Amino acid sequence: MKKNIFVILIISVFLILINVNVFAKTLNINVISNKEKVEKNEEVTITIDWQDGMQAADFLLKYDNTRFEFVSMDIEDKFYKVENSKINVAWVSIDNTDKTSIQATFKALKSGKADFNVEIDGGFANADVIMPDDYSINNTKVKVNGISFEEILPIILILVIIIVIIFVVKLKKRNK
Repeated sequence: MKKNIFVILIISVFLILINVNVFAKTLNINVISNKEKVEKNEEVTITIDWQDGMQAADFLLKYDNTRFEFVSMDIEDKFYKVENSKINVAWVSIDNTDKTSIQATFKALKSGKADFNVEIDGGFANADVIMPDDYSINNTKVKVNGISFEEILPIILILVIIIVIIFVVKLKKRNK
């Protein structure tokens, strides 16, 4: 009797362990630009790459819409929505195909630096609908060539201060 209970217990534990799907893993997401610097009106492709094959992805891609204009994505437009300075991506594989990246194309509007950041919304899932426990995200920046107001502002301030100092010194000399 004790032997039968022991065998049943061992078989039960074995069956439980077989059926447990564990994805105790961090999914590494890299936001990659095909160019570090672009000219005004030039296009840049941003790749959101996660390397492990997934069949669902739900995330936000945030960008500076004063510096870049969204052009397109390499997924059907029913899987994303553009709102102000973010793209809500809610992609799911219709044909059971794994995907390891999604690309978005942007057009440069004005000079300066802009961040492209991914923020996890619903997360990612593989074919067994198993989601990672955690996410590691490496975002990117793209510079639009030219001089932006933010870059020239310190120079302008220094020149104004020098002019004011010269004016004050001349005014003091005149009043003596």
